[in-house]
Amino acid sequence: MNRDELVAKLQSDLLKVTFKKVNGAIRVMECTLVSDFLPMVGHTSTTQSEEVIPVWDLEADAWRSFRVDNVISVEYLDV
Repeated sequence: MNRDELVAKLQSDLLKVTFKKVNGAIRVMECTLVSDFLPMVGHTSTTQSEEVIPVWDLEADAWRSFRVDNVISVEYLDV
C-alpha cells in the first residue's frame, strides 16, 4: 500500500497499523486521521516527509508517526 492510499484510509477509518519502529521493535498502533477524533488544535509538523505519516494515536491520545516503508500490516478497527 502506498502513502496516498494509507492516508486516504486513515482519513476515513480507524485503523490498527503494525509497523517496525526505527529501533527494530514491532509496534501496533490504533490510529486515525478522521477529523472527529482529532484534537481541536491542529497538528503542525516541522518536517514534511513523504516517508512518514503523522497520525492520531487513539490509545495514547496523542500525535505519533510511522514510516510508510516500515508498515507490516493494516487492519480496520471494529467500532
